[in-house]
Amino acid sequence: MDIKNTIRSRRSFLTGPAAAGAAFTIVRPELVRGWAPSTLKIGLVGCGGRGTQAVQNAMAGDPAVELVAMADAFEDKLEGSLKRLRNQPNQSRVKVEPDHRFVGFDAYQKLLKTDIDVVFLATPPGWRPLHFEAAIDAGKHVYCEKPFGVDATGVRRMMAAGRKSIEKKLT
Repeated sequence: MDIKNTIRSRRSFLTGPAAAGAAFTIVRPELVRGWAPSTLKIGLVGCGGRGTQAVQNAMAGDPAVELVAMADAFEDKLEGSLKRLRNQPNQSRVKVEPDHRFVGFDAYQKLLKTDIDVVFLATPPGWRPLHFEAAIDAGKHVYCEKPFGVDATGVRRMMAAGRKSIEKKLT
């Protein structure tokens, strides 16, 4: 009997069915940085089409996600997004009360003072460095659309805030 045929290599072992079983026994969700509570409360900054779609995607991907706060510079964008989200299959998890709807150029600051776990930043890219810095300073986890900035100064601000997020153990 040829020994090469009876002994499996580590590489072949990790490509087979054993890999799937090993992955679930090795990774424990509570040990992963950024592990969340049973309900994940999100806030949306930037209620245009992309922000609305990001919330829909998050809700479709995880039944524990709830939208609890929204902010936009323009009221019609916020109300249109809210209407669209309330006409989707996951509408019961859209829990944005009137006092958690913020309008104006300072709306993101008001949203960051609410009890959310994650903020979705889907504003035009020129605003992202400012909003990202504020979210990290507020101790919020962030989902941020790309691009991260429109100029070198903005990208450097994002990178600095990103380093700060690591220090704060934010994702």
